[in-house]
Amino acid sequence: GYFVDGFVPLRALGDDVFRLDEQLQALVGERGGKSYRLGDALAVRLVELNERRRSLELRLVRAQSAKRRPGRNRRRGPSL
Repeated sequence: GYFVDGFVPLRALGDDVFRLDEQLQALVGERGGKSYRLGDALAVRLVELNERRRSLELRLVRAQSAKRRPGRNRRRGPSL
């Protein structure tokens, strides 16, 4: 594979709401409990190349180390 530096927008991670856990250096899903830590290996697909900004927009294909955190999949409060 290749090493690239780009970004995966939060909206591309699914229908969960992700919060930053600074202590873990991770994004943690409030409903599903999935977490993505800094340095995780991800399989991505290139969606957009912006030469002017020198940026790559990526989409997640699969996370090799995305984990579910126990006890994080319960909803809080009434659903809308």
